[in-house]
Amino acid sequence: MVTLPDNDSALALASFEKLRARLAALPPESLQPVRSDIRPLLIGAFSISQAAREPALAARLAQLPVAELAPQTAQLLDDAAWALWHTRAQLDKAMQPIENSQLSAALVEQAAVLRERMLRVISYWFGDDAELGKWLAAANRKKPAHNELAPELLRFAAIYRERHEALKADPRHYKNEDAAVAEACAAEITTQLSAATADGIRLWTEQVARAHALLTQVHADLRAAALYLLRKDPTALERFPELNARTAIRGRPRKSTETPSQPPPPMNASAEVPVAPPAEVAAN
Repeated sequence: MVTLPDNDSALALASFEKLRARLAALPPESLQPVRSDIRPLLIGAFSISQAAREPALAARLAQLPVAELAPQTAQLLDDAAWALWHTRAQLDKAMQPIENSQLSAALVEQAAVLRERMLRVISYWFGDDAELGKWLAAANRKKPAHNELAPELLRFAAIYRERHEALKADPRHYKNEDAAVAEACAAEITTQLSAATADGIRLWTEQVARAHALLTQVHADLRAAALYLLRKDPTALERFPELNARTAIRGRPRKSTETPSQPPPPMNASAEVPVAPPAEVAAN
């Protein structure tokens, strides 16, 4: 049974960088949404590239004109699979809560000063409180990540409002307006983090679709050439199956592929996939 190789994040990144220009040049109409489980695609791609490297078949594929199949198509299929693996990992990361994404320097400084002052006031008055004591001790021991700042400031603001009568007795450090400022600051932090998250998700969703489109193209070219050369081999369709589109692509399930009466002739399968003029694609 074919399984995935061990995840190699360095190799996946290197493959993505190698293909960056080619991915950027793919026309929008070639892109399709991709499901989160890309394992069937990866297993299929690595399996087929391995089958194409079997010495006897590799020698026959190498004899095809370059205009029909480029010599490095099996390697290109591997690279496309690793690039898809990398882009999917980056999309997964973009969808996770952000710990230290970039906030504006002014907002970070404002939040830090406000947090220190409010925490000092609340800790002085309620450090021994049964309800707040443990939480305040933990807050004093750590520096919060950016995604933890907004919830913490909102809690400080709630305490200021709920226990105003006790806190206002501290004329030196207590500022009545800090509750409203903390709420406004938390709202701005949430806005900036949400924008960063949305941008990352949009970017890597597109990159996943581009890597998938390239993988699909290269797989189709290599499969067509192999099936033509193996047209008399009864195991050809098993060794060079279609990618598992039903599992990997959104939309209606495709009907089971019927066995063709005759394998298709080789396609124009040059490793140089026809592309539109290069477009700038930002990637982290």
